Amino acid sequence: MTELMYPKLFSPITIRGKTYRNRILVSPLGAEIPNEGEGGKMSDQAISFYRSVAHGGCARVCSGENDVIYGGAVHGMYAFCEGNPTEPFKDSFRRYAQACHEEGALAFTSFSHMGVFGRYRNEEHSDMPPVQPDLPLEMMGSMPPMPPEYIPKDKNGVPYQFPDRIYGPSDMVIEEPYDGYSRMNATGMGDHSGTKVYGVTVQQMNEFADAFAHCASVAKECGLDGIVIHSGHGFMFAPWISERFNHRTDEYGGSFENRCRFPIMVLQRIRDAVGEDFILEMRWSAEEAAYPITQHKAFDHMLTVDDAVRFFQELDKHPGLLDVAHISAGLHYNALYNSRTISNFYYPEGLNIESAAAVKAAVKHIKVGVVGGMTDPALCDKAVAEGKVDFVIMARQLLIADPSFPNKARDGHPEFINTCQRCADCRANGHCTVNPVNFMLASDAERYPQKDVSGKKLVVVGGGIGGMKAAEYAAFRGFDVVLFEKEVELGGILRYTDHDRFKTVLRRYKDNVAARIAEMGVDIRLGHAATREDVLAENADVVIVATGGAAADLPVPCEAGANVLDATTAYLEPERVGQNVAVIGAGLTGTEAAIHWGDQGRDVTLISRSPQILKKFGTPMASPFASAETYLVMLENTGVDVREGYACVSVSKDGVTTKHQGEEVFFPADTVINASGMRAEPDAKQSFGGCAPVVQAIGDCVEPKFVGDATYAAYTAVMAL
Repeated sequence: MTELMYPKLFSPITIRGKTYRNRILVSPLGAEIPNEGEGGKMSDQAISFYRSVAHGGCARVCSGENDVIYGGAVHGMYAFCEGNPTEPFKDSFRRYAQACHEEGALAFTSFSHMGVFGRYRNEEHSDMPPVQPDLPLEMMGSMPPMPPEYIPKDKNGVPYQFPDRIYGPSDMVIEEPYDGYSRMNATGMGDHSGTKVYGVTVQQMNEFADAFAHCASVAKECGLDGIVIHSGHGFMFAPWISERFNHRTDEYGGSFENRCRFPIMVLQRIRDAVGEDFILEMRWSAEEAAYPITQHKAFDHMLTVDDAVRFFQELDKHPGLLDVAHISAGLHYNALYNSRTISNFYYPEGLNIESAAAVKAAVKHIKVGVVGGMTDPALCDKAVAEGKVDFVIMARQLLIADPSFPNKARDGHPEFINTCQRCADCRANGHCTVNPVNFMLASDAERYPQKDVSGKKLVVVGGGIGGMKAAEYAAFRGFDVVLFEKEVELGGILRYTDHDRFKTVLRRYKDNVAARIAEMGVDIRLGHAATREDVLAENADVVIVATGGAAADLPVPCEAGANVLDATTAYLEPERVGQNVAVIGAGLTGTEAAIHWGDQGRDVTLISRSPQILKKFGTPMASPFASAETYLVMLENTGVDVREGYACVSVSKDGVTTKHQGEEVFFPADTVINASGMRAEPDAKQSFGGCAPVVQAIGDCVEPKFVGDATYAAYTAVMAL
């Protein structure tokens, strides 16, 4: 038998008589997969999708979050809270469970309640109220309003209503000072200050526990193997543990042990309802703050690793109550702290491993999994092998970027994994940088055309990410593929990632794509700037032109001899970058360049004509998911002098002259980095016109955009052939 590359990651483990075939678990996402409305049942499309995820090799699938109390979850996906669940509803989940089981995976669903940050009714939107009365409908972060006939009903057939107030451990008014970074808070949106929270009675606590037991029982009746209880990111039980919210003086408040009583009550009620052959997993934020990129804490009594250890030690005193703890981090309702929940590349990979290890070392009966930045199979295997975790848990990587991650890692082909870039474009814009296929499509027949292209030849001109992906998709289709690249290495503009220590994941993706196209038999000709004659000589059926764009010229006078570099050249030729650096342009490219050079010890000024840097991320919906706050923290960490509202007037050998509020302001600099944008190269396609029956240009030579756009353009160009 061939030795596994990642043996510990693919070792099975059995809990309550149910076997996880490996240590890779799916983390549930929110509302990406629609239900069918009627009875809140799971759609056939969703069942097919989850089957494909299970087929990819994970040990356990988990569908999106559900309400325990109607309206309590961020996205109430399915109607488990229905008092008398319908047979069509239960049948849909039986088919979901069967699909997962047939593919060798366990089948779970998840439950959540936003607690003190939940929604309540108001006059303007009585059927789907926002977190705050002044928050507009499009900002509610929830499913669209449900038709009245589809609203879940209680056991007496009466439709549920949203609560008319926010409930929590204690009577209080939330005080939420501005954290100094979050743009949502700065605009007054997403700020919970002034929200009145009403302390629940013991009777209400018991009603909640009963509701949870009911939902779990329905899940078991549907043939599911277990559930995930989402108590991370400030939800569910976290406020009960926190001294910020729990001010009770009865047996459910005061000491840490008392503050754990309500979670234990609910878990015991669930266990009593489902018996011993049903698995309970629970998510928890071990650190609510944005460590390690900043030590800043805007609120008192934010939960820490020490609190997580103590909490799970209390649960561990009740063997058989909880089976698996998911260790996550951050707070969903605050953009800065949510940047750790949905972490980007400025957070280290596996950012929660050590927190998980601390919990695992403190318990005897509870297994521990880790969530967050687990996209490298080697890192995953190492975490399990070193005994720091029992499971690795992934959402974006498995559900969006590459459901076949487990099988590719198991088979020893990590280079074929489409690594999640942690860019959160899927959350902000609904697109994936590395997977151009709509992740909701159900079958390969829908994903790929059935046209026979065997014996046909395709030439790619340009070995950047767009060209490499075109070559990959063409080889997959069965074309004989030749790729010309003028440089001596592949990667195009992404070669800069070899020099930016924060871009390890994008670098790995670039290198993996280069390795996989070589393995797929693509004829790669490096150091060869293809001419028209070269391409004609190949007698190809198709030519894909992916030669990339060019840096746009600065639209201001530049003195002869001024050290002006475009952002990519500065990365690739660092010896040309002096000590005093001015970066002109504060979009993504400029901001990332400023952070990089600040991190390298340069004195950096980031000059933005706009009154706000990262203007694209200035909208409230984009902010928490695109992690604009992370950039602001990193600019501060690296000592970058950010100047907003300064229009560049001219560049000299000595620096940059700008105009700000009608006054000229000069910034000394021995190096000026032009990050003002890229321009297309429309002549690129014309250079190869007539070289094949089909000639198509893609990527930055057509319109400069992002990595995901180049990947998608390559996919659509090749798959349409």
